[in-house]
Amino acid sequence: MEDLEGTSDVYVKAWIDKELNLIEQRFKMAEWNNGIMSCMDDCGLCLITCIFAPFTVGKNAEAAGVTSCIMGGLAMLVPLLNLYCLVKIRGAVAEKYGIEEGVFGSIMMTLCCPLCSIIQVAAQLKQAPGEAVART
Repeated sequence: MEDLEGTSDVYVKAWIDKELNLIEQRFKMAEWNNGIMSCMDDCGLCLITCIFAPFTVGKNAEAAGVTSCIMGGLAMLVPLLNLYCLVKIRGAVAEKYGIEEGVFGSIMMTLCCPLCSIIQVAAQLKQAPGEAVART
């Protein structure tokens, strides 16, 4: 009888561990698909962004649901509004894909390396268009 009780304890413990792992995976925050310095992974995107960044920003804004492509691109031509727009788009994409990045992190990425930040957001939207995280 004691052997059966010990065996059932092992099964219960294994089941609890399995359930805890599932819960941990469900609430684990995602990460960006590409690092901030992996701009050159997509040479075409990098080239277009370096030549005419408002085009990429406009596409990012529209894909993220922040504003229209034209308004997002035009916002890049207005000082300070461009920084606000970049931070807003980056934050919207991070939230959409369950990436944990606060406003301060978005601001720092945008100020320190704006083109890399734009490319990172565009690559995220391009590589994972239908993998948005459902928020409950």
